[in-house]
Amino acid sequence: MTPPTTPPPPAADDPGPVTADVTTSSMEEENLRDLAALTGATPEELLRQHAAGDLPVPTEPAPPEAWAFLDGPEDLAATTEEHLRRWDGR
Repeated sequence: MTPPTTPPPPAADDPGPVTADVTTSSMEEENLRDLAALTGATPEELLRQHAAGDLPVPTEPAPPEAWAFLDGPEDLAATTEEHLRRWDGR
C-alpha cells in the first residue's frame, strides 16, 4: 500500500482557500433539522451542502398533503399488534 501523498504547496500567486461561517434561521433552519433527523446527517453538514448550492431547502412550510405518504391507516396504533401477529405468523 502506498502512503498518501500530500498536495503540492500553493503557487505564489494563489491566495489559498476561502472559508466562511454560515448561519440560517426560521423555516430554513427547521427544515434542515427535520431533514437531518431523517437522514442521520447533522444540520451543520446539510447547511454546508445548502450553502454550496448542492441541497435546495424550502424556506416555507410544506403543505400538509406533502407529508401524506408518511401516514398509515387511521387505526394503526390500535391494530399494530394484530398486524404484527399476522405478519409474524403467530
